[in-house]
Amino acid sequence: MEALLVRLGNLEHYQIAALASYLLYQGCYIGIIPEELIIATLGLLWSEGKIGFLEALVAVWVGLLSANATTVFFGSYFGPRILKIRPFCWVLSQEAVDDYLWELKKYGNWIIFLTRFTPVVRGPVYMAAGLSQMGMWRFFRTDALASCIQVPALLLLGRYFGRTSASMMDGYKSLGIAMGGLLVFGLVVKTFMTRRRRRVISG
Repeated sequence: MEALLVRLGNLEHYQIAALASYLLYQGCYIGIIPEELIIATLGLLWSEGKIGFLEALVAVWVGLLSANATTVFFGSYFGPRILKIRPFCWVLSQEAVDDYLWELKKYGNWIIFLTRFTPVVRGPVYMAAGLSQMGMWRFFRTDALASCIQVPALLLLGRYFGRTSASMMDGYKSLGIAMGGLLVFGLVVKTFMTRRRRRVISG
């Protein structure tokens, strides 16, 4: 990991921005690296003077918002059969999507807005938004609004750890702990929503 951080630090600012946009966009197919970690790492590099805040912010929006909109488009265009098409069938289950489809029909925009702050559940929620025929503009508007809060917050979090740590690696370790906490939170939310839906159905 230290070698990876050194390599990132040796890239030009525009190369860092392009790599971040690419990694975030490919997350609509298979998310190799959690988006929170990518964004916070940009904040860490911002603290080192490797990239500017505005450039990092735009790079995240380009990759993140387009990836989310792509997922919704695929769900809307292909319908339920998308869950049988690779690579979506590898990472999304019918059961998980059904859990959030039920919530979306009831709460709509609020679910999309709050999902931006909740790891783990995003893929099924965005696919469910497409399947529910929510509408691209309605989804994009809500997701973009939430990102205006979430993305700067994660960049600032990364910058904070970068500024308060003895080295970039120490800052990255602290980020890992914080991201682990967010992951646990996402798992708790996912479990809660699944159990809630099942109680409603059985009741």
